[in-house]
Amino acid sequence: MFIELLIGNDNLIEFYGLKNAVSDGYISSADVSATLNDENGDQVVGQNWPVTLNYVADSDGHYRAILEESMALSPGHFYQLIVDVVADGLHGHWETFIEAKIRS
Repeated sequence: MFIELLIGNDNLIEFYGLKNAVSDGYISSADVSATLNDENGDQVVGQNWPVTLNYVADSDGHYRAILEESMALSPGHFYQLIVDVVADGLHGHWETFIEAKIRS
């Protein structure tokens, strides 16, 4: 998973190499969604949540979406990214924290 939160910019969120843990095959037809929460656990204002990550054609389980530059982010603050996946009756859940920065 990759995301960099740059304030005042559209931000690309990418999820790489989604695989079925049982078959070890890459998944190209999953429902992948993401939500970004602030330090209070509230969804970040300026984006409709959850955002859908779309499969990148001819990739090995690569999904991506664009987050809007209008998100209300503060420099130096950490935000919780939550990604949920449903594929072939299987569910996956990931969480990480990302610091918002001003592009220099």
